[in-house]
Amino acid sequence: MEDQTALFKALEETDELAILWIYDEKEEGIPWALRATSHGLRTRLTAFWHFNELLKTIGHQAFLVVGTYKEVLAALRQQVYPYDAIYFNRFYDHAGKAIEAEAAATGARVCPHEDIMIFRPSEILKKDGTSYQMFTPYYRQWLDRFIRTPVSGEKPELQIRAKSAGVTSASLTHVLEPVSEIDLEPEHPVLKGGYSLMKSKWRTFLEDRLIKYSEHRDFPTLQGTSGMSVYLNTGMLSPRQFVSELIQYPGHEPLLRQYVWREFYMQLLSHHPHVLDSAMRPEYAGVRWETNPDYFEAWRQGQTGVPIVDAAMRCLNHEGRMHNRLRMVAASYLVKDLHVNWQLGEQYFFEQLADSEPALNNGGWQWSASTGTDAQPYFRVFNPWQQSLRYDEAATFMKMWLPEVRSAPAALFHKPDGLAVFGYPRVIADHGASVRMTKALYQEARQGYFSNKEDK
Repeated sequence: MEDQTALFKALEETDELAILWIYDEKEEGIPWALRATSHGLRTRLTAFWHFNELLKTIGHQAFLVVGTYKEVLAALRQQVYPYDAIYFNRFYDHAGKAIEAEAAATGARVCPHEDIMIFRPSEILKKDGTSYQMFTPYYRQWLDRFIRTPVSGEKPELQIRAKSAGVTSASLTHVLEPVSEIDLEPEHPVLKGGYSLMKSKWRTFLEDRLIKYSEHRDFPTLQGTSGMSVYLNTGMLSPRQFVSELIQYPGHEPLLRQYVWREFYMQLLSHHPHVLDSAMRPEYAGVRWETNPDYFEAWRQGQTGVPIVDAAMRCLNHEGRMHNRLRMVAASYLVKDLHVNWQLGEQYFFEQLADSEPALNNGGWQWSASTGTDAQPYFRVFNPWQQSLRYDEAATFMKMWLPEVRSAPAALFHKPDGLAVFGYPRVIADHGASVRMTKALYQEARQGYFSNKEDK
């Protein structure tokens, strides 16, 4: 609430204000029925609860209503509160596109605002007016623009003109079914402590750990990352706050670069919305994926026989968190060792990552699957055994999440079937053979695509 564009504008420009989160499960991407088991949805509900507690301090309250945008907006206007304007922050995913369309269809004045990026997708373009599809030139232009128009660390003064519209749970219940505050509990552990703990963690990172960020960021047992992605992606921390505070400290450039990947993928989604439904690079849309459901289930449950992958997945399932290096390793293994469609992994990560965000999640998966823009070439495949040896040599992280082999020597965690003598599952796919098959599958898809183009 310190820096929230649509809310600030609504409070300044309107006389009465009703604040709602309409959860359209089809557009949001996570079924409401999964709210108890999906870390991704659970963290958003927790963030909403924390936000609502702040709203109450200025005499307002937000309500959560589950239903389609069309039906809820119509019922609100006709039977609960005859609103004449809709304020919201613009998003570029399915939900963001849908709410803009449905808001316009109500006949009310539509007031969209830009809030989730430092620079709008239309502000950083190539000379020909098209969007960037390579990160490095986008990053250079982003930095150049940032230097010319730096983000102010000063927060705007909150002007409260609008009073509460008088919408209550009782008034909503007559026509809709608002989610009660009791149903929002318990809070997700990742967001325990709310805004206060967030600020403390951020300050500690900036003052104590930022200087070694580049050195430590790839090691899952070192607290080398900022941990702020969950706050950025649930809206508890604005990008302007994050960047303006970050750049005040020496050694900030490596983390700033990582942040700009966030805006790179968001602008990509804005200009190419089809990436949420298909491969960015059409020549790889026809890869013949493995149809064995046991492979996906083994990966999902952390039972592949590859310790680094299994530990990463068990951590995800239990806590909703996965270190960025491990995300790349786990994604590569699913796609290029097990040959499972990357879209299955993308959906699972979206449901289970506490910091899930559509553009970033999609961008990361298409990078790993070599189907996206500026992606890793398909013939480059992470070797999970080398990755574990390099980034968890002492098996500290792996032993934490694989208690059944905690007593095994660390060296055995980095060898295929090295832990079999301890009863650990054998690998379900030979890495060398899988890599050869990966190259053949991608080459087949590529050749088929370009052959069809030539025929046409």
